[in-house]
Amino acid sequence: MKRHLPVLPTFWDTFKQSFLQVYERLGFSVVISLIWFFAHLLVFLFIPTSLIQLLIPMVKPGAQVANNILASMVLYSVWNGLVTAPLTTALYGIVHESDETALEIKDYFRIVRQHYWSSVKVGLVFGLIVTLLFLNIVNSVIGNNLLLTILGNVSFFILFFLLLMQFYFAPLIYYKNNLISIAKKSFYLAGDNFGFTFVSLVMLFVLMALSFGALLPLVFAFGAFITFYINIAYEAIYKKYHPEAEIEDEDGKEDLIGENDNG
Repeated sequence: MKRHLPVLPTFWDTFKQSFLQVYERLGFSVVISLIWFFAHLLVFLFIPTSLIQLLIPMVKPGAQVANNILASMVLYSVWNGLVTAPLTTALYGIVHESDETALEIKDYFRIVRQHYWSSVKVGLVFGLIVTLLFLNIVNSVIGNNLLLTILGNVSFFILFFLLLMQFYFAPLIYYKNNLISIAKKSFYLAGDNFGFTFVSLVMLFVLMALSFGALLPLVFAFGAFITFYINIAYEAIYKKYHPEAEIEDEDGKEDLIGENDNG
């Protein structure tokens, strides 16, 4: 029987614990953040570029803007599958395992190898869906068609919920769920914990935006903060569904809402 998870107290407690983790494990946090920044490098390069092109369509014809954005998003999708997803899953794994025992750099590469191909599948599928949805939104902005406008609005809300689901990807990959199981469980978790997930996502986006003003926090601290935050949040949500249980390690019997689905 699941228990109630108060949104704001859980958010504030998770936020404080994550901040303290970054401060108390500063050297470890810098390494984590540098890896995270490298993993998301194309996001920082291409997404802002695409948005700038979208906001000033008078510079180039609409079709050319759409083609440029498409090329950027395809590259992002490939990078997200081959680099971002595997590295961020391994970051979650190394942070989670470091709570229990001292680890070495070779342990990070061990986790990358263990979860690489499952991360690639999730990352490529996620990147492809994001690309299609984003292009629908772009076409609705630069086009002058009611159907495109409706499609763009629907795509926006689907993309929004997909971003909420992404909050749970790394833990679910780490706990050896297959692609279909990750889709189902992340959908359920995002919906069943909508308030907490939404508040967390907004906070993370605000912190990221503020970090752009001073690049050093983005490069040397933000990646560790978001990884600690997801790790702590996952534990809190786990206890919502299993109040008397503790999270088992990656070879344990349970994840958040059911038995592991290996594949």
